[in-house]
Amino acid sequence: MARIPGVRPVFRLPSSEGRVAGEVEDEIAFHLEERARELTARGMDPAAARAEALREFGDVREAQAELEEIGRRRVRHEARMGWWSDLRQDARYAWRALLRSPGFTAVAVLTLALGIGATTAIYTVVDAVLLKSLGVPDAERLVVLREAERGAEGTPARVGTVGPANFFDWQEQSRSFSSMAYFVLWPLNLTGDGEPQEAQVQLTSANFFATLGVQPLLGRAFRPEEDDPAGEPVAVGDVAVLSYGLWKTRYGGDPGIVGRTVRLDGEPVTVVGVMGPDFRVLNQKPDLWMPLAITPGDRTTMGRFMTAVGRLKPGVTHERADAEMDRIARRLEAAYPEFNTNSRVWMQTLREDVVGEVRPALLVLLGAVAMLLLIACTNVANLLLGRASARRQEIAVRLSLGATRGRVVRQLLTESVVLSLVGGALGVAAAAVGTRALLRSLPESAQLPRLDMVALDGRLLAFALGVTLLTGVLFGLAPALAASRADLQGTLRDSSRGTTGGAAALRLRNALVVAEVGLALMLLVGAGLLLRSFQNLQAVDPGMRAEGVLALRMNLGSEAYQGAGAVQGFMERLVPALEGLPGVQAVGSIQFLPLTGAKSGTTAWRADRPKPGPDREKGADLRAVGGDYFQAQGVRLLRGRVFDARDHAESAAVVVVNEALAREQFPGEDPVGRRLVFDWDADTEAEIVGVVDDVHEMTLTDAPSPAFYRPLTQHPDGNLNFLVRTTGDPMALAGAVRAQVRALDPNLPVASVRTMESVVADATARSRLSSYLLAGFAGIALLLAAIGLYGIISYGVAQRRGEIGVRVALGADRGSILGLIVRQGMVLTAVGLAVGLVGALALTRVLRSLLFGVGTVDPVTFLAVPVLLAVVALLASYVPANRAARTDPAVALRAQ
Repeated sequence: MARIPGVRPVFRLPSSEGRVAGEVEDEIAFHLEERARELTARGMDPAAARAEALREFGDVREAQAELEEIGRRRVRHEARMGWWSDLRQDARYAWRALLRSPGFTAVAVLTLALGIGATTAIYTVVDAVLLKSLGVPDAERLVVLREAERGAEGTPARVGTVGPANFFDWQEQSRSFSSMAYFVLWPLNLTGDGEPQEAQVQLTSANFFATLGVQPLLGRAFRPEEDDPAGEPVAVGDVAVLSYGLWKTRYGGDPGIVGRTVRLDGEPVTVVGVMGPDFRVLNQKPDLWMPLAITPGDRTTMGRFMTAVGRLKPGVTHERADAEMDRIARRLEAAYPEFNTNSRVWMQTLREDVVGEVRPALLVLLGAVAMLLLIACTNVANLLLGRASARRQEIAVRLSLGATRGRVVRQLLTESVVLSLVGGALGVAAAAVGTRALLRSLPESAQLPRLDMVALDGRLLAFALGVTLLTGVLFGLAPALAASRADLQGTLRDSSRGTTGGAAALRLRNALVVAEVGLALMLLVGAGLLLRSFQNLQAVDPGMRAEGVLALRMNLGSEAYQGAGAVQGFMERLVPALEGLPGVQAVGSIQFLPLTGAKSGTTAWRADRPKPGPDREKGADLRAVGGDYFQAQGVRLLRGRVFDARDHAESAAVVVVNEALAREQFPGEDPVGRRLVFDWDADTEAEIVGVVDDVHEMTLTDAPSPAFYRPLTQHPDGNLNFLVRTTGDPMALAGAVRAQVRALDPNLPVASVRTMESVVADATARSRLSSYLLAGFAGIALLLAAIGLYGIISYGVAQRRGEIGVRVALGADRGSILGLIVRQGMVLTAVGLAVGLVGALALTRVLRSLLFGVGTVDPVTFLAVPVLLAVVALLASYVPANRAARTDPAVALRAQ
């Protein structure tokens, strides 16, 4: 559009966006009229002048549209500038106001920092464990498959590993998966290029990486032919893919690592690739991957030891695949009843398999810190209400001078947000320090997955900022609205009498205290239940004496230990050497260390009875032990004897059974001297020579399983955990033990050196972490609730100072004044306790899966917590009540 002479200088900026169209229309009409008047004054006919003015002006509609858009942009720009200017002014005023009240500001900022910091720290962990990417493409289509015992209603009783035979049948018969792979974690000794090291190796099918949809950072993945055993039974391939961590720590990040040869269990293995830093599978932390080849002929002869992972075809739902796998499992059960009776497929999404066990505990902690943040908000809201009451004169004067209610609310909300931002900044700093401290203090056995991904990054800082702003609005809105409803005449008239607040504000403060008490009770009940559960766990007898025992692991899997008697020969050299160390009382070994989550098992039955059918088989855990294991572990002998020199490779097969197996197989009988037969060697009968106490093999929460022990001389196994019982500090012996092992075999690494006390403690690590954190949050909530109650009672005493003075002047004694004030606090507490108990009864149900030996409605906890809160509330009410009882009536009346 051509420029219209005179329009820009004369055009007036509209005052609001809604009036733009009308003002533009008036402005254009004004210009047209002025131009027509000029033309008329020159002698032109008015109608012709009007037409000429329109012609000169051009397209009125186009001009009007352009001018309206210019006007709207200008209005929006000035509105933004005005809003920003007002905000800066409000923020500067808020900052000065907060600096004028350093005591109030310090208490409020620290309270908010506590709530925001705790929330940010826990959310940082929750984000890493539950929310961040699993590091594989289309992770929602990946599922983990295991075998499980079919329960009474089709639910699995026990979830275990997968037999190769079943895996191949799943792979062949399923139509829901585009790919299916297997893997198993196994230790191998890595030698060369430094000290010997026990490496955790994930043995996989060749299509493992392809199934997950990942590629190595360097080199290549496995080729299809690399899991072909060429007719040999289960065989490990001669190529490997390194983890990023092993590549960096042992090989210094050498970019030429691909093609190099490393030695695993003494065998040469060629490195063909290196995975990226973010790659991990489930909760396992392998150092490298190798192909595991299984021939079709091994299908019917192998046990169960693998885990399977499958990728669903596009469009196939989890439910559809689960239904198909259930049909396949039933077909296999019918075809192979001896192997698959009551067996089904247990399928979970990859994410659920990784984080499913820890999800409830983390969500409970997240809910706890959210409650703590709410308590902090109510506390600060109470402080702001008191501050607003003290500023009623200031607010009334502002309103009387023409300030709108909205302007006053905005100013007070700005103060709240500034306060929250300062508290949030301190909270985020505390969260960063606290998160690092928490991660350092966590034992590995706490089994929280993906902790290496915990980091306070930009996303979490944005979360913290959002929580901070929301917190500022949350605790500031109610006080700001209450303060803006000031009665101008009453407030100004009563200024000389020092009135401090109205009934509405007092009711709001009382409601906030009730909410604080209720939330604190809910947190305390949850913490009490978890602490009771943790105490019950600690009271469980693990079946062994853990004090004074050093545990360490060695893998005798190399070629040097494959000959007949090689493992026993090493034991016969090492055990006497260790027994000769100062303070050593006994030395023994076992295949899998108790309470570390690993075991093996088979089916057992009495030799004097026929083998039971598949639906009546009874499983038993197998534990191969060597040396003086029972004394070293501190397992009590109940009947018979333990293994000794009579039990060697050429002697008759013998076993020691635990009490659980004795009760199951020989109820009401003495099992010593009886014989058992086992599924893996049905031609051999083993004599029971002793009965020992039950030992918790997997967890302290599960009842001990029936188990039997075989002497290492008759059941050789190269995966050994040694136990050294000593009279002194077990860890002080670690160096001498390593030296003895190195003297016998310099290439044999010693791994997982720790005390058995730490193993038992680690078995309760997750429960201890949850209960201690929740107890800490609950303790803070109790303190904040007490402070809130103290504040409201003190506020009430200040408000009623004149009334109290009159009562004292009329003869009221100290006891009646104390009762009057304390009663106010205890009434609020009672209401809060009632509300909190109702909430606790509803919310403790989510703790059910985290509890051991205690119900969600534990009478001890539900009685002790309200009593504790009531006592704290009584003390918080007594202090201001005692001060009120000592009021000098003359001073109080003079102040009125």
